[in-house]
Amino acid sequence: MALLEEPETIRGHVADAAGSMAAKTAVVQATAVQTAIDGTAGALAGLSTAVFGPLSVSLAATASVLINQTHYQSKRAALRVMYKDEVAAQLGKSPDRIKDEDIDLIAKGDAKRGIAANKTIAEELQTLKKRRNVGMLVTALTILSTVAIVASLPGIAGVAAGGVGLFAARMIAGFAIHKLLENPIKKTGKKIFKLDTPTTHDRIADLSKQHRKGKTISREQVMDVFVSANKELSQFVIDNYGMHYDKLSVQDKHVVVEAMEQHMPITSMTKNLNSGTVKISELAFAVEGKISGVEPNTVKDNLSLVGKARHALMGVGTRLHNVAQRHNTVAANSVLQKNAAIKHQVAMEYNNPTPSRSFVERYQNEKTTGISHTIH
Repeated sequence: MALLEEPETIRGHVADAAGSMAAKTAVVQATAVQTAIDGTAGALAGLSTAVFGPLSVSLAATASVLINQTHYQSKRAALRVMYKDEVAAQLGKSPDRIKDEDIDLIAKGDAKRGIAANKTIAEELQTLKKRRNVGMLVTALTILSTVAIVASLPGIAGVAAGGVGLFAARMIAGFAIHKLLENPIKKTGKKIFKLDTPTTHDRIADLSKQHRKGKTISREQVMDVFVSANKELSQFVIDNYGMHYDKLSVQDKHVVVEAMEQHMPITSMTKNLNSGTVKISELAFAVEGKISGVEPNTVKDNLSLVGKARHALMGVGTRLHNVAQRHNTVAANSVLQKNAAIKHQVAMEYNNPTPSRSFVERYQNEKTTGISHTIH
């Protein structure tokens, strides 16, 4: 799930991704070359010993720790940016002075200071640490697996003899093999350690990304966040609809929203989120029945260029629709007023015991005005 990012966190993610790719490639190639040399003559036993020897394991472990710790810090920075306004309101600080320890404080809470623990943020911090630790294992395994394959390719030991072209070919092969191995191993690791289900924060962050792009958020999406954060509500949906909210059809989700509308103002809440009156990140507190303290309309809506364009087009569409409605209403009122006046005139003449016009004269006049049906 992508997060609502500011420039510094975007640069951090780019540096993180580039550094990760470079580190993995360098470790794979360095270890593969050394492995091929150590496993002389390509003997399977010697190659196996070299792949899982001190050098290979040490390089792979070091790379996995550095890569995943950097990724963890990048995610924490994005978390800090996303909730800085809410945390600042809770702690009475400037949003620009919020640090990681402030996020930790909000997550844990402080009874002495009257700060309640935030389960959504606490869950995300715990999940980030778990993902980092599992990531270290996955990275080490993918590097070692790639090394074993690359080192076993014929002629890799020729690098020592100056085979630069062959080395370049092995670099490309190593990178491709690593990418092929990484995703399946990563998915398996997430499933084993139960990290394949989005957290409540992940869902909020996804809504932030959609809002930033100018997309309209539905009531059903907002309800999804509430269900994710509340086990009782989740169980209620399962008991009454036979399955988890995520697996319900769009129609059934709509039914759930309608049923819960009497207990929570989901419609007005969704409207405020879409209009930018309330930040999407406020949901991290709303799902627990709390408010962060950030006043409505006090934080600038951080829309992307695409989001601003979409909002502008939506605004034009809304104004045109309103103008058309007003025009239709005015026209309709004009017709109603005209018809009312004619009907009143007709009633006066029919009620007059000595009408000034004959029936034929009245009929012809009314027919020409388009209301001949009123006298039948």
